[in-house]
Amino acid sequence: MYARFLRRAIEVLNPKEGEKILDLCSGTGRAASWMAHVVGKDGEVVGMDIAKEMVEVSNDRYGKLGKLIFLQKDVTEPWDHRNHFDAILTSFSLHELPELGRLGVLEKSYFALKEKGRMVIADFNPEVSGWRKPVLLGFFKLFEKQNLNFLSFELKEMLRKAGFKRIRTFCVLSGLFQITVARKS
Repeated sequence: MYARFLRRAIEVLNPKEGEKILDLCSGTGRAASWMAHVVGKDGEVVGMDIAKEMVEVSNDRYGKLGKLIFLQKDVTEPWDHRNHFDAILTSFSLHELPELGRLGVLEKSYFALKEKGRMVIADFNPEVSGWRKPVLLGFFKLFEKQNLNFLSFELKEMLRKAGFKRIRTFCVLSGLFQITVARKS
């Protein structure tokens, strides 16, 4: 089910041949490898992850796919990229970032994007309501205790504070998850 959700997020991102794309908190590199096939030899995909082990796995699995680079980097620290990427994808990682670091990562993403760039965030729905709220709350209490504050995170407001203009959200699996696309201009 995760692979389908990830593929849907990439469809929303809509990578194109020749684009430069950042896979933020890229994990094992699966999504980055899928996007590398789309952007082709004239494009570039950069996977960025804090875990050395994840970067090693990514390089072992996909390091020979041409314009695909994996960097070990704490995304809450300053980035060297400015107006570099056409698109940024992050999946199931925003909720894992420290609460005080989330806005900063969104701001860094905004500045790393080219003028008409876009960012897609695929994650839990932080604004879940109704019967879904106790379901997600129970899951977070069991498996994501340290990230419980994500369920009060106002994603759209934080994206606007970071500078993003057009923001759209697509609910998935009865609204427990969502895919958000935010555009720089």
